[in-house]
Amino acid sequence: QHIKDYWSRLNIPKLLHSCRENQKWLEGVHLYSYYSQHDNAVETLMDHSAVCWSHDLFKKTVHQVSNSEMFYKAIEFYLQEQPLLLNDLCMDLAGKLDHQRVTTMIKRRERVPLIK
Repeated sequence: QHIKDYWSRLNIPKLLHSCRENQKWLEGVHLYSYYSQHDNAVETLMDHSAVCWSHDLFKKTVHQVSNSEMFYKAIEFYLQEQPLLLNDLCMDLAGKLDHQRVTTMIKRRERVPLIK
């Protein structure tokens, strides 16, 4: 809670280092978002999903990434970890995705029924 309240007064790079060392992944995700490093926030959410992943936080963060390849990494992540929520993610990212590429990814993994 302290990070959320006082993030503008903190030395974020130093605090991020401490969060990584102490495995405070959710706090690190929030700091990455405050520091406008959304790509790193999404990577952390995917790498440590057992500890810090939430669907709403992930969707909110992935919308702000600067690297469009992260959208496709997110789809791969959802195919492996959260296949039942894949359709919701794809609907939110529909305007930012190459539909042909997504369809190819889904067909290759034989998961077409998951997509509407």
